[in-house]
Amino acid sequence: MIIKNLIGLIALVSILTSCIDEDDNPLIELTSDRDKVIGSWSLQPEQIAELIDLDEDFEGLESWETTFNDNGTSVEIVTMLGISISQESTWEINGNKMIRTIDGESSEFSIIVTDSFLTMTDEEGVALIYKRK
Repeated sequence: MIIKNLIGLIALVSILTSCIDEDDNPLIELTSDRDKVIGSWSLQPEQIAELIDLDEDFEGLESWETTFNDNGTSVEIVTMLGISISQESTWEINGNKMIRTIDGESSEFSIIVTDSFLTMTDEEGVALIYKRK
């Protein structure tokens, strides 16, 4: 009985996966493709409002933009109370994890990237959703 169920399950999975066209498969889009990460991204106003709600240290945050360069470096520009601060870092992707190193301190993020959005979730479960510029 178990072998029949297992064979049936394998057959069902085979049929379903063969029916999904790679272009229509949403999981293909939600990869951690390094090439899709490269470029400039910004937090949207609703994300900034959520950050301020999470931590009052972000009060006065106006914009947060990050550019991931092909050479593994990135530049983050945060504007708060009219003052823009730029910070450089390095980044690398391993599977669906991004490791960013700023001033010698590394942080790991789970990421999902599409053509328009980059979601980075830190180790505490806080997710930042960037929109491609």
